[in-house]
Amino acid sequence: MQQILIYVKDPGWWFSAFFVAIIASVIAGFAKDRVASIIGSLSESHRARQLANVERRRKMVAALAENEGFLILTMIRTSTLTLFSLLVFVIFLASPMLSMMFSNWCQLVPVDPTCKVNDGYLSIIVSFVAGVATVVTAYLGSSHLTTTMLGYRGYLKRRGLPKGL
Repeated sequence: MQQILIYVKDPGWWFSAFFVAIIASVIAGFAKDRVASIIGSLSESHRARQLANVERRRKMVAALAENEGFLILTMIRTSTLTLFSLLVFVIFLASPMLSMMFSNWCQLVPVDPTCKVNDGYLSIIVSFVAGVATVVTAYLGSSHLTTTMLGYRGYLKRRGLPKGL
């Protein structure tokens, strides 16, 4: 366990984990549709769920293309979710530094009741929770962003406006 704590406190480990996460995310992005189609061909319930999701997304894109106010609200919501995802990611990257700040705080103010927690374990827990939250918020944000941009393209096409506006 001590060796893990040493690795977690090393900034090189965090940058390595960050780049591995980016590479894994790109690979997963390309493989997601293929894996979903393979699973859909094996399972009738998964195929039905896929068709329902495609239909729901199609209706959402059509509604966004039709209603300008709904499109604007969805863009604001998607932008907020994207910024929140970025904030969670920054917390994930800063978690080793937050752990060191907590450790220094406990050395300065040892009577604080939160100092009873081992800062090494706290660093691992915060890193893990922030990492999972980053993955979840980024996935949700990218899904909403894709749907919103498809609606925006439909809005431009429906009104005969040029792309790139």
